[in-house]
Amino acid sequence: MLIYKITNLITNEVYIGQTTRTLEIRKSEHLNRARQGKRKHKLYEAIRQYGEDAFKFETIVTVLDENFISEIEASLISEYNSFENGYNSCGYTPSLSKETKTKISNSTTGLTRVMPKGKSHRMSKRYLVRFPDGSEQIVYGWKAFCRDNSLNEGCFAKTLTGQDYTYHHKGFVLLQKFND
Repeated sequence: MLIYKITNLITNEVYIGQTTRTLEIRKSEHLNRARQGKRKHKLYEAIRQYGEDAFKFETIVTVLDENFISEIEASLISEYNSFENGYNSCGYTPSLSKETKTKISNSTTGLTRVMPKGKSHRMSKRYLVRFPDGSEQIVYGWKAFCRDNSLNEGCFAKTLTGQDYTYHHKGFVLLQKFND
């Protein structure tokens, strides 16, 4: 597992990411997504604007314990300020306004929170999902959720990201993303 940095050599803006694969495989994925032009991610738009040669990919940390990878990534996003002045679209350190916190609280009041078996990592992304029986729940950590509900992780990931206009998987429907 590693945390990597992508640097725009023209603007010096950076993107911090994590992967369990090699840097070369992850680089290839990023460049292919940018070439496809389907995603409106800041990084992919910049790659299309400045060209692939304007970006440097490098490993900055090798992580031995997966329990710490998200925390280390969040720390590096903060250190490089890549949420405010870079390409990360997920900032872990900016605080929410009181008004935003109230809106989120009101939108989730009365919903059951489903935690994957013993997992409650503060970095887990949250999704409001409608179950096949019609109930709605907030789901933390979609990979464990998939394992617990016998869902295909790849297909459910497409549901969560909206790829290929997929809105459901085996009756599970994504209603809202919270910290994405």
